[in-house]
Amino acid sequence: MKTQILMSLILAGSLVSVAAQAEEQNQNANTSTVKVSDVQKSEEKKEDIDQEITNARMRSELGSKSQWSFKSSLGYNGGSLQKPFDSIRPNYRASATIESLTALSGNVGVNYRVSKGGNLSFGTGVVIMAPLEGDITKDFQDPRASRKGADVKRTQVSTPYMDYSHGYRAMDMQMISSVTYSHYTEEDQTDYYNLMGNLSVSQTVLADFGDSKWQGGVSLSLDNR
Repeated sequence: MKTQILMSLILAGSLVSVAAQAEEQNQNANTSTVKVSDVQKSEEKKEDIDQEITNARMRSELGSKSQWSFKSSLGYNGGSLQKPFDSIRPNYRASATIESLTALSGNVGVNYRVSKGGNLSFGTGVVIMAPLEGDITKDFQDPRASRKGADVKRTQVSTPYMDYSHGYRAMDMQMISSVTYSHYTEEDQTDYYNLMGNLSVSQTVLADFGDSKWQGGVSLSLDNR
């Protein structure tokens, strides 16, 4: 009799254990786990700068959506139309009477994405003065009348800069606000024009013309040298 009772208790205990495991498995099957990081990533995907800045040119100014990105440029400031291969070119930005030297420049910049629309970038490069004048590996004498005979370094550090720009949409218009500081290092800017640096603040605004494909805007810039 005692043996039968003991076996019954063991059997009852086993049934309770099996029922508890089945109930736990059923609860696990009906329960889904959501990570906080997954929710944050989902929210970040919804907050896409491409949805606010749709103009291709403005979007390219903001750079890549990656955390870090690089950009480079190669440019040549040549002579006038009358003398395209001359080492002297008119400086229309300053004055038509002020002469500048032709230059071949290569720049590299680094861009760091601070926020959805905010980007911090900095960069510099190398400029070769009058690349078509003699041996580009050696310094030369300035051919301009105002600096006749002065020694010019052939290779110089291009003007380094630091820039913060922020793209956003306000009042149903696409906008980019930016602040840039450039520190002059080229001889023409430091010795010839007596410049040290330039602080620039700019604002670009672009609006859609109704439901048409046309857009119109304005870009304003304030420089302090």
